[in-house]
Amino acid sequence: MRPPFALLLTLLAATTAQAVGHLSLKIAVIAYNPIMENRPGSPRLHQACGWANPLSMASDHTNWWDQASRGMVRCQIVTQLVYDIWPRKIDGFRYTDDSYWAIYTNGWQGAHQPDTIDYLHLFTNDSPWLVPLVESGQVDQVWMYFFPYAGTYETRLFGEGAYECNSPGTEMLGNQRLFMVNFPSFERPDTPMENFGHGAEGVLGAWFWNHLVNYPGWLDAPYTNINDFALFTRCVSNGPANIHCGHVHLAPNSFHDYEWGSSRLVLCHADAWYTYPLMTNAPRLMNASEWGNGVNHLHKIWWFKHMPQKVGLWRGHLMNWLTYYLNLNRASYPIGSHQEIVQDRVDLAGWFAFEIYAPPETTQITVQVTTGRPVQFGMRKNALPLNNRFNWWAENNAAYDTWSSGRATTHTRIINWANNYGKGVTGYWYLTFGNAYDWPQSRPVNSATNYRVVVTLAPKPTNTAPPVIHISAPADQAYLTGRTGIIAWTCTGLPQGVRAWFLAYTTNALNPTWFEICEDYHYQLTSPYVWSLPAHTSGLAQVRVITEDVYGVQYTNTSSIFGLHTPAVPEPTVLTTVLAALLRLRSR
Repeated sequence: MRPPFALLLTLLAATTAQAVGHLSLKIAVIAYNPIMENRPGSPRLHQACGWANPLSMASDHTNWWDQASRGMVRCQIVTQLVYDIWPRKIDGFRYTDDSYWAIYTNGWQGAHQPDTIDYLHLFTNDSPWLVPLVESGQVDQVWMYFFPYAGTYETRLFGEGAYECNSPGTEMLGNQRLFMVNFPSFERPDTPMENFGHGAEGVLGAWFWNHLVNYPGWLDAPYTNINDFALFTRCVSNGPANIHCGHVHLAPNSFHDYEWGSSRLVLCHADAWYTYPLMTNAPRLMNASEWGNGVNHLHKIWWFKHMPQKVGLWRGHLMNWLTYYLNLNRASYPIGSHQEIVQDRVDLAGWFAFEIYAPPETTQITVQVTTGRPVQFGMRKNALPLNNRFNWWAENNAAYDTWSSGRATTHTRIINWANNYGKGVTGYWYLTFGNAYDWPQSRPVNSATNYRVVVTLAPKPTNTAPPVIHISAPADQAYLTGRTGIIAWTCTGLPQGVRAWFLAYTTNALNPTWFEICEDYHYQLTSPYVWSLPAHTSGLAQVRVITEDVYGVQYTNTSSIFGLHTPAVPEPTVLTTVLAALLRLRSR
């Protein structure tokens, strides 16, 4: 189990202003924006049609992700190219300047059929350099900007084991490292966050068990037979009570698709997700004034901002949901040697995953999983094992080194020199289990149960002595009065390195209650860390720095006492946000 102190930090975290660790998302931007030589001055397509500049859109989208993730996601555009190419359709057809201009001026009459683009050709012919960058970790996600009738999905997963994300997952490129492509249209600059939202619905639906598929009791009061993601997506169209955050097409008060601007007031539990998993914030009346008064991307930013971003596990799943969506190849909970992790109230219809680090001297890894209902189980080196993510759109959807032949309540795997699938014992291994039911209707009304995971490395890894953590900022008797502060520290004595850092603070050093600041199991938390100070707070404060070594052992040190007196930080008004969005559109 996770040490009690860290678990306490998780349960005490209860505000939206807390900083989080940062996920650096490396983006390749490609725009198919042909030069229209048949138009005066030979403009680019977007200029000829009066559409948005795709490179400006990409810049906006990095900012939107910063807002949607409450500062966690840091999009880094590592390469961007604009192609003077009409992409190839699946039957070999390509538009020309003249043929495309003809359908544009005729109200899209005569558009080519079949409309589907040749996805394989995009990557093997137009951008053959792209997949190697993905495989080497230099690119995590691709934003590929097109025009109307290009024939793309909104989002698509590529790679071994790729599964549904609002489109069929595909293994056509042969890459082992999964990556997602977003295909925005530069005719509609407000829609890319909708694409991202649909992708998230697919990916999170696979982990939690698809929220859009009915199963017994999921809509019925008292709503006890519902997974957390399905609960998150409840809206008024599901019933007049227990309204939460809705989903991509339906806001909390929506009865119909795309009804994001309704002034209809509903009693909504959306604020409770800021205090997940305790869900202590009370419901209140809400309408579209909360999520942008009908502006598409503002509604999606609001929706993503309500997703949990906390530390640890709850009902078996990660409490930072964006990890599942944006860290596709490592969306797992690290577990050290001789650790036992037990989770209760688990819906084993979903999937659960753990990351194991075997240091260089390791000769054997033993994994034992026990579950309250029979599940499937798999392991894989260097990336998540994937199979049978409960979707209808996968081509193969199988990527693993070992997979169970059927469902069982106990699974044991031993990795050693004779049984390592040709990949060696040491390094990173991933295990997953779940999929306890064949079909939604086979899931019982009372499906909550438990699981237990134990990993043992031989020889047992140890550190010769506890590390030394030195905190240099905030300094002794410092006085912080602004909106940000610096936490700086050093750590010596961990020869195998650090698996994770955790930061916490208290505003009452004499009788402390500790609040989590951030975690970095998969996010890049380093010293010095820019801390977003708690708003409108005064007191004698301290911070804690907790390190977790690669074996799962935690060590802690606490700073000297310092003063804290911070101003209130008002939320920007919806009107201000809408005006800013309109000004950006007008400036194009």
